[in-house]
Amino acid sequence: MWTTVGLNSVSLPASELRISPGVQKMLVKLKRLKDILLLLPNAFRGGPIWSFVTVTRKCFQFCDHCYEWDNNVPHMSAETHRGVIDKLCELGVSGVSYYGGEPTLHPELPDFIRYAKSRRRQTYINTDLTACSNEKLKAVVDAGIDFISFSIDKVEPVKRNKRAITSLHDKLIMSKELQRQGYSFALEASLTLHKGNLSEGQAVIQYILDLGRIGLTLRPALFPIPYGDVKARTAALLTKEDIPEIERLMAWTARKKKEGHPILVSYEYMRDFGKFLAGGHRWDCGAQRDILFVEWDGSLSNCSFFIKKETPKPFIPLDMTFEDLGPGHWQKVKPIVDHNLSHCNERCYTSAYHITAYYRHHPWEALWNYFKI
Repeated sequence: MWTTVGLNSVSLPASELRISPGVQKMLVKLKRLKDILLLLPNAFRGGPIWSFVTVTRKCFQFCDHCYEWDNNVPHMSAETHRGVIDKLCELGVSGVSYYGGEPTLHPELPDFIRYAKSRRRQTYINTDLTACSNEKLKAVVDAGIDFISFSIDKVEPVKRNKRAITSLHDKLIMSKELQRQGYSFALEASLTLHKGNLSEGQAVIQYILDLGRIGLTLRPALFPIPYGDVKARTAALLTKEDIPEIERLMAWTARKKKEGHPILVSYEYMRDFGKFLAGGHRWDCGAQRDILFVEWDGSLSNCSFFIKKETPKPFIPLDMTFEDLGPGHWQKVKPIVDHNLSHCNERCYTSAYHITAYYRHHPWEALWNYFKI
């Protein structure tokens, strides 16, 4: 059904190409172990272990369920990026997730990754691969990226959503080939479920599982963007009427996880999807505790909800920049974070915060999943 893509433009030094598959797998596992060890000191101290660094809010798509993009703001500057990475090193935060908008639209992204790697940070990118050329993908991999998390929504693309199997397949085959050639980055698929793709969820998930060694996260689109044409955007969101279909899909996905597939969300998360749709569930997501969120201008936000200067009531903005961060940052922001979470937590559809908080309490599951991708 799917065709492969040629890799004439992809090359590695001859010395790397001579590595046997067995040795290559061993080297990847050693790298995974090193990455885990870098996370442990802050995890044991109770400090932040990961950061989301938004290098741009620009995006070439306009997905109805998404509130991450804003084409009116500039890219993060190289000076700001260097300051952010240096501060994260000072705090002992070992993971840097480059975020957007679409981060590959930032012309300096490979340079950013190289700088973070020079400071021994683990690097991760959240991307829509349909926006990334083969050349840019290769540049990101050459720069030393550790994780590539890509969005996938549908089987076939539609006008406002190109993140589909038929649009992504060649990029994923190229990525798998780069892995076989010796690059040690891991792949992770992120599937946001909404009214436009819920019926295709099982087909999309099965496609990812069939490719092998790709982690999978899931999240539901649950609440409207607090600005713009809220009514129009709400039409894409899941509602209580979708609970039976969601629960069937989650039960099927949980069975796949039990079979050993690298599905990164917990059984608890899948079990609670229906509760999110009913609007009555809460969790401790760890925003600004487990994960620091740094905006394109160096300011901090409680989560990616606050991408506009006009913070919707009853939320309180965090009036801080990365320069204000210090060992006691959590004590400073905890009252604001607690206040905001008391209002937004039950409607949040992101899985990233949940995964980090969950793995802090279930480290063996984190290790098991990490070594499978």
